[in-house]
Amino acid sequence: MPHTAIQEKIFRLLRENRNPESHVAGASVLHRDPDSPRYSGDIDLFHDEVRLVAENAERDFAVLRAAGLAVEWATRSETFHRAWVTVGEERLKLEWVFDSAFRFFPVESDPILGYRLHPADLATNKVLATAGRRVIRDFLDLLHLHETYLPLGVLVWAASGKDPGLSPLFILNEIVRTSKYRPEDLRDVQLARPVSLTELKQKLLGAVNAAEDLIACLPAAEVGCLYLDAAGNVVAPDPASPEFPRLTRHFGTWRGSWPRIVTE
Repeated sequence: MPHTAIQEKIFRLLRENRNPESHVAGASVLHRDPDSPRYSGDIDLFHDEVRLVAENAERDFAVLRAAGLAVEWATRSETFHRAWVTVGEERLKLEWVFDSAFRFFPVESDPILGYRLHPADLATNKVLATAGRRVIRDFLDLLHLHETYLPLGVLVWAASGKDPGLSPLFILNEIVRTSKYRPEDLRDVQLARPVSLTELKQKLLGAVNAAEDLIACLPAAEVGCLYLDAAGNVVAPDPASPEFPRLTRHFGTWRGSWPRIVTE
């Protein structure tokens, strides 16, 4: 859904503090889509170096205080800071986090957020998060990405490149294993519209079956890559298509890279 009033206010205040090494990630970027299933309840600010976490957290905190917002620290450590911001009846969590700079694409400038992760990196991060913890928000987000961005199989295939210790099939199995939810798990989720856990689980199992079929057909030597078309756009590959050999195999690297498209 569109950002809430408090999120928009905070982004306006902090936009000038963002840069390629201190950028917005997480659900507040994923759920700027008007068709997204839920609102984000926080703002995540990722940093490529540990020293930048405290520096940017303190700088942002000062900006918010100077603007007259009620801000209080909840946690402060070398690699992680958390604060709560209150505006009227609304309360929002901000987190400054150290995260690996290994990604598929460079961080992108954004007129509202300042700088943010590329959608492909947001999506593959969400895959790894869903496989690694039992949080229903991740489950909702993953299905939304599968339906509106890239199929689950494509995302799982690429996500394994961010953590080579995890094979695509292992990631899939972990996603299924952790996707056991009850209605009460939705209690603290700000939904944009009602959802049916039965319907969502059926969609997930269908996505997993399709992902298994795709993974079985992709070349093992290419595991961990994204597939790009001639214009450099991320696409869902069809190994049976005559166009498949012409797709660019794009792997992650330190701080990401834009593909070099060669035309004949």
